[in-house]
Amino acid sequence: NDVKGSKSVTIKVTTPSNTTTSKPTSPSKPSTSTKPSGSGSTSNNNKTNTKSSNANLRNLLLSVEGLTPAFSKNITSYSLTVGENIDTIKVNASVEHSRASYSVSGNTNLKIGENVITIRVTAEDGTVKTYKINVLKSDDPVKSDATLSSLIIEDVNLGQTFDPNVTEYNAGDIEVKSNTLNIFAYPNNENAKVEIIGNENLGVGEHKITIRVTSENGKVSKDYIISFNKLYSEDNVDIYGDSLKNADGEGSIWDKLKNLYNNVLKENMTIIFLYIFVWIEFIQVVYLYEKLKKHEDVDKITIGKREKKSKEEQKIKKTRRVKENPVFPDEEDKK
Repeated sequence: NDVKGSKSVTIKVTTPSNTTTSKPTSPSKPSTSTKPSGSGSTSNNNKTNTKSSNANLRNLLLSVEGLTPAFSKNITSYSLTVGENIDTIKVNASVEHSRASYSVSGNTNLKIGENVITIRVTAEDGTVKTYKINVLKSDDPVKSDATLSSLIIEDVNLGQTFDPNVTEYNAGDIEVKSNTLNIFAYPNNENAKVEIIGNENLGVGEHKITIRVTSENGKVSKDYIISFNKLYSEDNVDIYGDSLKNADGEGSIWDKLKNLYNNVLKENMTIIFLYIFVWIEFIQVVYLYEKLKKHEDVDKITIGKREKKSKEEQKIKKTRRVKENPVFPDEEDKK
């Protein structure tokens, strides 16, 4: 207290009511034996372990020009036409995320016709995205073109906008009364051949229809596949109450007749009626000709009989005149 400027401080110590318990843990040293739920350290670990799912390409460059459409990271299907002297196409690409990777296949030993270059991008977390380039190798691209310019199926939604480079479509569940679909497929080259396979006896259930396009020169073919599930409904029963598909999986006789009409007769009714009309006219002409010919033959016979009868009558008349007025040589001399 004698020190100048010093102050006295009174400290009061309070004894806890229960002195037999163990010493309390100091608040400055929290227990580390257990970690409370939702601790900051756990949150930091989760953030550290999150991996990217970005599997996009940043850019794409090829050793030949003509990629259609122009590259975009969101477009995964492209087309390219090259000459017959091109055997390999170099692919130079970069990924959008630094920890993603990519691989290229199908860009070597290109054959005449359709080829597919596949660029497979794998994200950090394993997500995979595939870019495809459909390569047509030919010195005459027009005659080697086996792609469709448009594809329309009546009363059926393909599930996505038609793309000539996309060859598989899933129309999902459909409800159509007919057991065949009205398909309108138009090739880029009007001289290419289009064949529709599997578009008959479409009963209730899963189906696949293949539209096969063969190029004008016959060297290239391409298949477009449409998958769908035909649902059962009251409209899928014909007017006689028979299912459009019987228990054996084959169409009824009435169904086959309808198929014949829809697939053959319906589109050619004008020609069929024209043929029928021509045949009727032909039969009439033949009938009239035969009838006229018969009359002509009858007339000839009648005329012949008349002429013969006339000659006979003249002969009889002449004989009668001789008998009625006989002429003798002596009387003639007297005259």
